[in-house]
Amino acid sequence: MIGFVISLILAISSLLLGIPLIFRKVKPNHFYGFRVSKFIFKSDDIWYEVNAKGGMHLIIIGGVLIVIASLALVYINDNILQGIFLFITLLIEALGLILSLIITYNLAHRLAKEKGLK
Repeated sequence: MIGFVISLILAISSLLLGIPLIFRKVKPNHFYGFRVSKFIFKSDDIWYEVNAKGGMHLIIIGGVLIVIASLALVYINDNILQGIFLFITLLIEALGLILSLIITYNLAHRLAKEKGLK
């Protein structure tokens, strides 16, 4: 049961955090968004582009986790499989966020260079 619950919580959280970023509804701030580089705050264009990309990553991660949660629901009475689903969920969440941070960091630096800020 825990594999299902945690997968579902992480999936919903990723989706809810990613949607406003994709639609560029989050203004530059120091609390919410992908603040991966000092260049993020030097241009609103960079902020919105980087956060839209990061938001898309969160949506993809959330979608994958929903699939895992659905599979975990099928095997709800098997504790061993639930543990495996939990491990896979945490691994995908961690690796997905790390990859997203690397991609958005590189995007921020590329955009800053294109704008002459770097």
